[in-house]
Amino acid sequence: MTAHTRWCIRRALITMAIVGPLLTLINQWEGLAQFDLNWWKVALTFIVPFVVSLSSSLPGGGKK
Repeated sequence: MTAHTRWCIRRALITMAIVGPLLTLINQWEGLAQFDLNWWKVALTFIVPFVVSLSSSLPGGGKK
């Protein structure tokens, strides 16, 4: 694994850690208030920013 790849993964994890909770608050507000979350939606809410950030950071921008 190259230094650039490690940097891209680290950046994607940071993006996920910031954007994931914010989007969860926005999209699952009612569920948070009642402690009744849709967990697969929460997981996707965290995975999507990670994948988008990582694919845009890697060489080729995610293109094949």
